Amino acid sequence: KQSKNTRTTLIVIGVLVLLYGAFMLYQKQFKAKYTWYTNYVYDNKQPYGAHILYQLLKNYSNENLTLIDEQNLRDFLNEHDTVTNANYFVIGKHCNYNEDDIVNLKQFVRRGNTAFIALEELSYDLLYSAVSECAIVEYENYYSPGGRLSVKFNDTLSRNYVFRYKYKDKPSDYYWNFFETEQCSTNEIISLSTINNRKSNFIKINYGRGKFLVHANPELFTNLFLIEPIYADHSEVVFANLSDGPIYWDRNSKLWSVSGNNYTNGN
Repeated sequence: KQSKNTRTTLIVIGVLVLLYGAFMLYQKQFKAKYTWYTNYVYDNKQPYGAHILYQLLKNYSNENLTLIDEQNLRDFLNEHDTVTNANYFVIGKHCNYNEDDIVNLKQFVRRGNTAFIALEELSYDLLYSAVSECAIVEYENYYSPGGRLSVKFNDTLSRNYVFRYKYKDKPSDYYWNFFETEQCSTNEIISLSTINNRKSNFIKINYGRGKFLVHANPELFTNLFLIEPIYADHSEVVFANLSDGPIYWDRNSKLWSVSGNNYTNGN
């Protein structure tokens, strides 16, 4: 006969085997269910989609949020050429602005509106046309083992927000963007937050009666982070810089890629 201790040991082992099997099944389903690439699509619920961000901005604007979808940016802004206190908003990998888009977006901002731009790859044609000739606005990046990023707003009372880039739900090494800037006149380019207490990752460029808000780390506004209250708090501080009027979310101009260098439209 088996002793009581032996039977107990066998039961425990059996339970552990079942738990391990269930865990492995969960892991397999979890990995298959999620795609761990940035896409920033407004209704995408993957870790690096923007579904939560879209809902957050709808609430922020009291449901006054419009998608720039099938229209090109020039035509959309021409139809809204009298609005003020509104917000142009784009988040993504890269934007394919043409010359007309840039001219109309600058006119939109100059008139007293805000353009919020968060891209993995900076739109140099747009920003260099919005600053003095001697100014510099460029992206650099640094390698972060384990994907750790510490963000602090330029306020002595602000807390540190610590982010970790993840791949397949595990911290992963990552290259985070930051700005290298030089300005010709005081307050032309204003740092709003820094990473690791050193380099700016969120800047404001005053332009006419409006402003450009440019963020170097769009990843921070994806579902993976915004599902956590502390990161939602970070986003709310960022978006407190928006104007009080409507938000125009541009999903037509942006491009994104899920593999290699093959860009596709970010709709």
